[in-house]
Amino acid sequence: MFKAFLRNSAIAAATLTIGLLSAQAAQAGQFHRGWNYSIDAMTDGSGGSIFEIKGLAIKETADDVFVSISANLPLAGTTSAHGADRNIGWGDLFFDFGGGTFNEANANSSLFAINFAAGSDSGAAQTGVYSGVSAKSVTLQNSGYSTLQQYYAAGYGRENSFGTDFSSAEDVYGYYAGNTTGADTQIRNVIDSGTRLGSISYLDGAAAAAQGLDFANFDAIGNEQITFRFDRTLLPSNAYIAHLLLECGNDGVAISGALAQDVPEPGAMLGLVTLGLLATRLRRKQTA
Repeated sequence: MFKAFLRNSAIAAATLTIGLLSAQAAQAGQFHRGWNYSIDAMTDGSGGSIFEIKGLAIKETADDVFVSISANLPLAGTTSAHGADRNIGWGDLFFDFGGGTFNEANANSSLFAINFAAGSDSGAAQTGVYSGVSAKSVTLQNSGYSTLQQYYAAGYGRENSFGTDFSSAEDVYGYYAGNTTGADTQIRNVIDSGTRLGSISYLDGAAAAAQGLDFANFDAIGNEQITFRFDRTLLPSNAYIAHLLLECGNDGVAISGALAQDVPEPGAMLGLVTLGLLATRLRRKQTA
């Protein structure tokens, strides 16, 4: 992921600041009981509280990757006359290991993604983990925003409106399209095509708590908690950015992290995330 940056002498100087940035990273994607959390703004769900996402958390073990979403929207979505299928639900969860922008990864069909909500508007034939993914937008058929710029212009530009790792609109635009203006930030929120690698399985609240999940620590309890796991070998070992948006694009959340073949202790993992955040910041400076 970092080849381009390693060639740049700026990395040599920038890495000297990793110790200082660790504290800042801990305030962003935060580690707690083995989970990495990104907490979303609590009042940025356009269209009503049911479209409010509270946070996203990811945990890696030697055998599994666990994902949990705290929100108000049920796994099956909500009945709505504004949806083409009379329902507005969840988009897919994208993992980008490429180190560039989301638009670049999408154009190269190099994304990984997880369809976790059966019956959604995703192009995925069934729930599971997919590779070689390209994404598409289903926002307009759900009476939503066609671009992220429209979402922010509608007045939902809260701090951390895409989670604590992407606190501003400029952060989101920079990752999505490599600029700070919102140009070419079409909301591509579901799988268009890809290859299914394997299945996911769901955890109830008790099983998730037994894994150490604790959104209450961040005051990020929603009406719904969606937790699932999948085989660790289905994703590569590298730094990533993961994000998801609702089918209507009325809210979304993103998180920075890293998956490693040998799972490190949380302190070491924090250093990996700091590197990912540092590289992202440098990339944004170069593309600004």
